[in-house]
Amino acid sequence: MRHIGINRLSLGMQSAHQAELSLFGRWHTFQEVIGAVETARRVGFDNISLDLIYGVPHQTCEMWRATLQAALDLAPDHFSIYALILESGTEITRRIKHKELPMPDEDLTADMYDDATMMLANANYPQYEISSWGKPSEHNLQYWRNLPYLGLGAGAHGYIHRIRTVNVMRPEIYIRRMQSLERDMRFPLTPATMRHEHLDEATDMAETLFMGLRLLNEGVSLSGFKARYGIDLQVRFGAEIQKLIGQNLLVIDNDRLKLTKRARLI
Repeated sequence: MRHIGINRLSLGMQSAHQAELSLFGRWHTFQEVIGAVETARRVGFDNISLDLIYGVPHQTCEMWRATLQAALDLAPDHFSIYALILESGTEITRRIKHKELPMPDEDLTADMYDDATMMLANANYPQYEISSWGKPSEHNLQYWRNLPYLGLGAGAHGYIHRIRTVNVMRPEIYIRRMQSLERDMRFPLTPATMRHEHLDEATDMAETLFMGLRLLNEGVSLSGFKARYGIDLQVRFGAEIQKLIGQNLLVIDNDRLKLTKRARLI
């Protein structure tokens, strides 16, 4: 991959604890994560990101801090850290629904986010987005700015010409469909597209706003929004913005609308 121009790897470490990895249905071990990072460095990758999950049933703050420290010891260039999302149809959601596992505790989850913020800052990983620390990812910035990107491969998402696309999940089905290119499809759709959605302008503006607010230092440019849509951001969303400013959740800093620190856990 490195030889054909791929220069960044994002590895789904998720946890340093085998019990948590099993809970997620992950087949790898933490030792395999260590090996993968070492191999990636050896073959020339100098931009490695690790994904971690917190707010997990039975997870304690001590366990979470141990995972963070184990990840920090690998010295990646970037972290993407997300609270557990209970997706419909997953095994972990089923087990919580049937009371086989406890529902994640919201206050404990907030404490874990604070732990990550403190530990990563102390290790010189600046936070630039709600869930991202370290060297800013051009890939991540592209979709937080609601700009076009191609979704290539099984399960990949794309966004071009205000059309969001999702590819089929199984690699073998993706390959089979992409080998049948005789179908006449309008770009960006492909034979592997599982579903797609065409966004109207109002939805696109709203998504540009709420995704851009995830960028903690950059926020949403007022002049950039007007140049893109031909309407002032404070005209389009004025009532909502003023209400949230009054609640100390948003602030206007020169030309940019940003989240306050108080808003980050909401």
